[in-house]
Amino acid sequence: MARWIAIGMQKGGVGKTTLATNLAAALAGGLGLRVLVLDFDGQRNATVGLLGIAPEQGPTIESVLREAVPLSDAMIHTGFAPRAELYVVPGTRGLTSWEPEIRDWNSAALRFREVLRSGLRWDDGANEHAFDVVLIDTPPAGGLWLQTALTIADGYIVVAQCERYSAEGVQMIQETARRTREDARLNPDLVLDGFVVNAMKARRANPHAFLEAYRAAFPDAFLEPPIPDFSGISDAATNGVPVEFAARWSKEARIFRQLADALNDRLALGGVNTTDHVPAAVPGGKL
Repeated sequence: MARWIAIGMQKGGVGKTTLATNLAAALAGGLGLRVLVLDFDGQRNATVGLLGIAPEQGPTIESVLREAVPLSDAMIHTGFAPRAELYVVPGTRGLTSWEPEIRDWNSAALRFREVLRSGLRWDDGANEHAFDVVLIDTPPAGGLWLQTALTIADGYIVVAQCERYSAEGVQMIQETARRTREDARLNPDLVLDGFVVNAMKARRANPHAFLEAYRAAFPDAFLEPPIPDFSGISDAATNGVPVEFAARWSKEARIFRQLADALNDRLALGGVNTTDHVPAAVPGGKL
């Protein structure tokens, strides 16, 4: 049975999508799990980060939710490696314009939950497929699509940085999650699956004070290690390739595999990390 995980933060610029795409790649490419990413953000950054471009034609997450297009018809295999079962349902700017039209958010979120969770398995004529993990990349603010993601998910991961505004964003998403849990119609079983600190910068004022405060506030959910502010991570994002596939033997890829390991251990997802047991000295530094 798949673990559905929303990745969110009610503040932009913290690296939420960077975590979503690279964690998905590490879970699929590094641990051998079957991973699906749903792009709920109208900016479509997760789509671009996993496909290189945002498709202008074909079904999207909006097609699934609005037009009842089968989820299997909207999934696109990322194609980074044949062995990596990593798929994405592309995002669309249409989610942003559709949101004001929906008046009853609770009813809509419950309807979307039924549509998505009932359509997760599909048959390609040869085998029936199922995923181990579904990651939902959410918009950088509160609203219908964050609420929908939290209603759909089994758990959620908070992404934060070591600065004041980010800390305030943590409080906001925790409040949103609390309201979702307290409404018995929505998701009373929602739990915090993980807390990740991104873009650690030594030059930022008191970064370690924030880091230790986060560790103290979320002792069970804090996922190690914090992600350093490595240029290789942003370079890979610019090229539309997660670091797991852009530079598997790099320090950047190892960071995300460590996070994937930590999440795998915490949630008993069943993945097996064989990559980091292979010597890192690769001839010519090639994949």
